[in-house]
Amino acid sequence: MKHLIYLKMCAISIRLILGLIFTGTFISCTGKTSDKTVEIPEFPLKISENKHYLTDQKGRPFLICGDSPWEIAYKLKQEEQLAYIDTAMQMGFNTFFIEALHWEKDPAYKNQYGESPFLSYLPDSMADFSTPNPAFFDRLHWLIQQLRDRNALILLVIADYSSYGPYWYDDVIANKETKCYDYAKYLANLLADCSNIIWIQGGDCDPGYALGMTEAMAQAILDSKHPSKLQTYHAGARPSSQLFPHTTWITLNNTYAYDSTVTHGAPLYVHAYHDYFMHGDKPTFNLETGYEGESNDGHGGLPSRMRRQVWYTMLAGSCGHMYGSINWWFPDNWREVQQWPGAKHVTFCFNYLKNKEWWKLVPDSGHYLIPEEYATHNEYKIAAISEQKDWLLAYIPAAGHKSVVINLKAMNEEINTARWIDPTNGKVNEISGTPFINNGNKQFEVPGKNGFGDDDWVLELSTKKK
Repeated sequence: MKHLIYLKMCAISIRLILGLIFTGTFISCTGKTSDKTVEIPEFPLKISENKHYLTDQKGRPFLICGDSPWEIAYKLKQEEQLAYIDTAMQMGFNTFFIEALHWEKDPAYKNQYGESPFLSYLPDSMADFSTPNPAFFDRLHWLIQQLRDRNALILLVIADYSSYGPYWYDDVIANKETKCYDYAKYLANLLADCSNIIWIQGGDCDPGYALGMTEAMAQAILDSKHPSKLQTYHAGARPSSQLFPHTTWITLNNTYAYDSTVTHGAPLYVHAYHDYFMHGDKPTFNLETGYEGESNDGHGGLPSRMRRQVWYTMLAGSCGHMYGSINWWFPDNWREVQQWPGAKHVTFCFNYLKNKEWWKLVPDSGHYLIPEEYATHNEYKIAAISEQKDWLLAYIPAAGHKSVVINLKAMNEEINTARWIDPTNGKVNEISGTPFINNGNKQFEVPGKNGFGDDDWVLELSTKKK
């Protein structure tokens, strides 16, 4: 996203109302539409017993259904911030990736109310982290409170390092460990009444010379009064586990990869597989990948890519996915962008999975569920099966595939329900001939074009009857 290209170019609590709205109509386990109300999460989140997903304080699984309005805290006025958040949550998003400090680090840059984050500067125009501006951070606090009251999770970037242009990397180094520690602790204590936070260190950049300062800020979170100690690191287009495979302050891993084969050697699903199977002591989720409307790796930012990315993520062992679009920097037409089809297609996946026991899905990285699958990258057919082996999902990407072969022996009983689900609108094509005996491979023909005119589909098999 933004580390590859520089682009210039939301007060009242409504917890109960949005707790009810935060659902949408979607496909249920029975194939009928459902208006099931999602239970209100009790923050702060914690790690599940099996280390593969997040739960609230009552042990209920929490699926990260994410949107990435990076610059919302300072690009929009407060009434606009609320308009954006409320629309996103009605769509099905429950998590927001935002920055505490503005992305383009410039002493003259201010929020929509004329406020800068720091009151004084060090030599060479480096911000003095020991002088936080209460007015600026009180507005950030207000925004996080609004999200808390809407039962939303926040992924909060403490100071975006980034890779190009005037960002906060040099300021972090100039302030050294003590001031960075004090700033992070100030921020965490200020937000201590908002337990709906996961802390993001770094930002589109490996730590490099800022490693000591990064560790100081991470320790500040641990030492603060804030109830959430969950942290991860947003690296430079690579999984956090590649940089910090055994770091104790990192409590969950994240993947960050584009379609391009040059993104640290592997596509998105391979990084997710690796985290799930090789770093299974921590949950993993997709923090960033290709954004709708951008083409940083030359593979386009089309809706088909948005669908592929979310299904790849969720069927490869992740506990959530962060969708993004050019609304990370809020162009003038941000309201229109928020309604782009890719966002709606991604939230269909979220709303579908929220009505399932998604946390029981086990990924298949060894061609057992799809034994004849040897395509890679954007043509890869992916599948996962429930722990009980009574429910299987496969995603067939928009790559001209005419069929998929499934190993029915993987299921614990005969298959009584088989259907294709359109990933663009949730419409169902029932597959005739059930029950299928679970004694060998079976080929399923892709039903043609989906509702968006592409040829990607989701295959669902279940031992349960309709």
